[in-house]
Order: sequence, then C-alpha cells, then structure tokens
Amino acid sequence: MAIPEEPLAHHDCCHDCSKEASCSFTGASNNVGGNAAYSEEAGESEDYRRRHRSRRYRLRKKVRKAKVARRVYRDIGLHNIPISEHDVDPTCNSESLREIMKENLTNDLASSKRNIQKVAEEKLKGKYNVICSRSEFSYVSHTNVYCQASNSDVTCYAFLGTSR
Repeated sequence: MAIPEEPLAHHDCCHDCSKEASCSFTGASNNVGGNAAYSEEAGESEDYRRRHRSRRYRLRKKVRKAKVARRVYRDIGLHNIPISEHDVDPTCNSESLREIMKENLTNDLASSKRNIQKVAEEKLKGKYNVICSRSEFSYVSHTNVYCQASNSDVTCYAFLGTSR
C-alpha cells in the first residue's frame, strides 16, 4: 500500500497584498511580519533567524570562494585542428567561381548578376543563383559551391542551385 505524500507548504509573498487577513506572511497568528504582536518568544525567534541567516551567508560565501579557487581554465586554441582549403576563406570555396565573379562584377547590379550567372553556367556546368546588392544583405543557402565577391560599390553572392 502506497503512503500518500503530504502536500508541499505554500507561502505567499505579501508585497502589496489586498487581503491582509488571508495573507500567510503578515497574519498576527503566526508572529511573523509587520502585523505580528511582539512577544518575548517572537523576539527570540527573530534573533535566532538573524543568527542563522548570517551563518548561512558565511557558509555560502565559503562555498563560492572554494568554487572560484577550483576553477580551471583550458586552452581551446586551434592548434591540433587540420585546416582544409575550405576553411581558409569562409566566403568562397571555389576559386574558379571567384575569378568569374571578379571579371564580371561592375557597378551596375543588373548586368553584374546576369553576366556572372551566364558565364558561371557556361564554364562550370550547373544552374547558378546570383544575388547582388549595394548595401548589406542577409541570406541562407544550401549548396556545395558558393562565393561572395565585392568591388567598391557592389557585393554579389553566387551559389550552385540544388536540384531535387
């Protein structure tokens, strides 16, 4: 037979309570809070709480200091990680696409994107998407071949489209 568990005690915070009589913190019956009548017993319990609270604080402070003293800092440098050619430039993983983009990048957005797309599809054999802008832009692409190139005014991003 299972033993029924007792319900957990619930205490309310009484900041700006509208019903003081129902408040579990400030009631005169529990000798706690602002409405409690002072008695010798209540005064002793306050002293006990104050001493106990102070002792708890000191213990917590010791634990915090011990945790700081035990803290270990590790070097997480990239010393042992091999660098592949794809990691060298995160904006472009195809040198041939980069050269095509540099050759066809002008200050005219429309002609730049059309020329880059046309030459990339002819030379690299695939369907390429090209985005060009004079200001910043944000994008997400799922591709294996990509490159971003810029001149003084225009930035273009080209990537191989995926076929489903």
